[in-house]
Amino acid sequence: MNEGSGTPSPPQEIEEGGKVRLNSELIKARKNYPRMAERYREFVEQNEDTVFTAHVERENMISMVEEPRWLFWSGDLIKVDDTQ
Repeated sequence: MNEGSGTPSPPQEIEEGGKVRLNSELIKARKNYPRMAERYREFVEQNEDTVFTAHVERENMISMVEEPRWLFWSGDLIKVDDTQ
């Protein structure tokens, strides 16, 4: 039985410097979320509506320019249209 994160969300193309938000609903719905580091959970919960600037670390792995400590799978992010 899989006790980890379950089926990963599909990857998506996120460009360097693109604007993104955390898909906190998806992240918090994972089976292993309660066992993740408390600082990570706090970051996710405190930044549910925060818009970040994406930095592509490697294919499908994205950190945030404003908060480079955390590394996210591209499928766990929501692209934000910053042309409005």
